Amino acid sequence: MPSWEFIPRPASPADADFENIPRTAVHQTPVDDTHTIVWYINWHPARAVSREEVRWPARNDEYLRVMDEPLMGQDRAKMKAGHMTGVNNLLTEDMVVAETMGPIADRSGEYLGSTDAAVARFRRIVLEAIRDEAAGTVPRGCSGDEPYREIVGKGVLHRARVDWRECVA
Repeated sequence: MPSWEFIPRPASPADADFENIPRTAVHQTPVDDTHTIVWYINWHPARAVSREEVRWPARNDEYLRVMDEPLMGQDRAKMKAGHMTGVNNLLTEDMVVAETMGPIADRSGEYLGSTDAAVARFRRIVLEAIRDEAAGTVPRGCSGDEPYREIVGKGVLHRARVDWRECVA
């Protein structure tokens, strides 16, 4: 099933240039069980986007450097020191995960913990969409009535005792 990701702008809303930063969305469409086409889409609601602005999310120079290295550049010493993945940046990490996951996995014996609630919910939504499509009804989110101009990715840093919903309201 195709999916969309809206990437938060790489700056704080408090930064003077925040509103001038283009928006980025990633669209992924599965081709078959082991291949996916990915589009990076950059836009700005009030102006044209420059060639350099279009280039930054799609052309990941670090990934191009490490893609043929053993472990795709994963730094095991960094992991022993506490880094979760040993990969230097989030975009490279996403690309490494996507390329190394292999074909569809058998998840029948998988146990999801309480922190995986979003994963479980997303899987239910995907299965619901498959059933809706098979029944000839329009899956949720595909009616064309969604306010796409209002959808944005948001990234925030907040104190531990602050409800994250207060930070993105």
